[in-house]
Amino acid sequence: MLTPSRKRLALGVLCIFLVSIVFVNQYLNRWTGNVDPGTLESEIRDGLPVGSSISTVDKFLISRGIEHGFQSSTNTGYAVVRQVKGSNALIREDLDFKFKFDNAQKLTSIEAKKVLTGP
Repeated sequence: MLTPSRKRLALGVLCIFLVSIVFVNQYLNRWTGNVDPGTLESEIRDGLPVGSSISTVDKFLISRGIEHGFQSSTNTGYAVVRQVKGSNALIREDLDFKFKFDNAQKLTSIEAKKVLTGP
């Protein structure tokens, strides 16, 4: 039979073990993206046809919470979606976009590429 102090010790160890499992699960899940890169690329290409204005592109990306910015000197916009589906605890997969605009600030092309980072 366990003494009260041993019961408390066992309960404490069990609590630490369970908290550790929850922590590790949360840590690993934060590396797993749920956005499919192919689907996202299709949605962006369908939603932003050639000829779209720079303000339309900006509003579209903002509405989807996509990190982005524009470089006026080169008429280029950049966007990145981090940790898309395929990422894991060791390798992060991002989807980078490059938007080219003409002098009238109308979209002329979209380039997309996967970027892998990790050890």
